Amino acid sequence: MNLRKCLLLIFSFSFLPAQQEVPLGLNLPTTSYLKEGWGLVFTHRFAESVVGNSQNLFGLDGYASSGFGFWGSIPGIPELNYGIYRTSDQKTMVLTVQGVIYTEKVLRSSLRIERFDESVKDNSSTISVYEGISGAIYQLPTEYFSGPWTLGITPTYITQTSTGNSVFNLPLSMKYQLSNTQSLIVEFYPIPSSVRDYRVPVSSSVQRSLRPGFSFGYQFQTFGHRFTLIGTNTQGTTAHQVISGDYQGIGARASSDWGLAFNIVRLF
Repeated sequence: MNLRKCLLLIFSFSFLPAQQEVPLGLNLPTTSYLKEGWGLVFTHRFAESVVGNSQNLFGLDGYASSGFGFWGSIPGIPELNYGIYRTSDQKTMVLTVQGVIYTEKVLRSSLRIERFDESVKDNSSTISVYEGISGAIYQLPTEYFSGPWTLGITPTYITQTSTGNSVFNLPLSMKYQLSNTQSLIVEFYPIPSSVRDYRVPVSSSVQRSLRPGFSFGYQFQTFGHRFTLIGTNTQGTTAHQVISGDYQGIGARASSDWGLAFNIVRLF
């Protein structure tokens, strides 16, 4: 088989972009939506890293933060969905509305608006102290579909972060669909320009800058369930925790300190 035939085979796969689905990739939203029914979302993020941590079962024995959410369709408006989500990170509650605003054969965009509130108003660690925050998030997830490939960009504006700054960011995603039930996904979260000069107080005399974040995952669907195994250097799951770049004033871990995580989605 020559190169031309090989490329035609790879890019001629015909996968219908998911619509009857909760709009969640690894951490970033997708443009998928529920035309009817509802779904449940479970998230789990292990705090300890995998590398050099075999004594703690590669981080699985350590502390983890979990989240639980409900996602539903709105009768009569099939492309408009709503969600309610709570995560143990600062006991944060997130209310979401998302709707498709543009769609054609290979391109789809949605508008997503969120309100987040951290119930825990004080948080102390060895390197930072900050008060719980509340704010709004405006996102425009946009996806381009080409055969088994999906390329995504999610312009995001967050009104409040733990550094005290509002931020605008452009996280990216890429998905390759291995089959109708299996996919590989990569996400990248750059440091927003407005906090690029923010210095994390590692100790009384040492400071470091924020780090970019990444996630890579394997996704498998079966019998109404979607399971995603994730490796990531980010902490948290919500947009203000992941995309802002400054999770609890600390930010993403070093790339070598990535940890395990998973998402589970159940449709009804």
